[in-house]
Amino acid sequence: MRKKNTSRALVARLVHRELLGPAFELHPTGLTVRGKPTIEEYTDALKRLQFMEGAIHWWYGDLCLAYEGHYGAIAEIAEWSPHNYHTIFNDRVVASRYELDCRQSSLSFEHHRIAAPLEDRLELIKGTLHWWYGDLCIAYEGHYGAIAEIADGSRFEYDTIKQDKWVAGRYKQCERSHILTFKHHLIAAPLEDRLEYKGYCWTP
Repeated sequence: MRKKNTSRALVARLVHRELLGPAFELHPTGLTVRGKPTIEEYTDALKRLQFMEGAIHWWYGDLCLAYEGHYGAIAEIAEWSPHNYHTIFNDRVVASRYELDCRQSSLSFEHHRIAAPLEDRLELIKGTLHWWYGDLCIAYEGHYGAIAEIADGSRFEYDTIKQDKWVAGRYKQCERSHILTFKHHLIAAPLEDRLEYKGYCWTP
């Protein structure tokens, strides 16, 4: 009886045509373009790749949490994964520190990992978004005027965006503390001696 070529069959099964669209075939070690995709199809494929790159560690972390709940140790997942056990374990720890609806898609997994050990981690990662919105509003206002359009494209209300802009305008980037939350800065922002305040003096 002739032995089957299992390696060839395995490669055939690992070709994915759905993840990036029908014009792109994904293999374990490369990508094949079928025909001549439109510019829109290329753009969409790149966006999908960026989405997967940003989400992969969340997926590993959530997979580990579920596997651990069903079967115990997660060492087997590391054996099946291209990542080492330390990376897989780290993904699991970070995922366990944030509920799904508390994760910020605008921030990287690395942002969440850095803040994960802290009790006020949710305030810190939200604060990063507020600094970004504030600085963006200041730049936008300088170029085009009113910032209402930014609020229209944001998850936040106009008053929140306006507040972010005001707080960002009260602190140069070198004056912002990475240890303190955006809310700390917001509380001290109206004060003339705001830069003299320390975290232990402020009420969050």
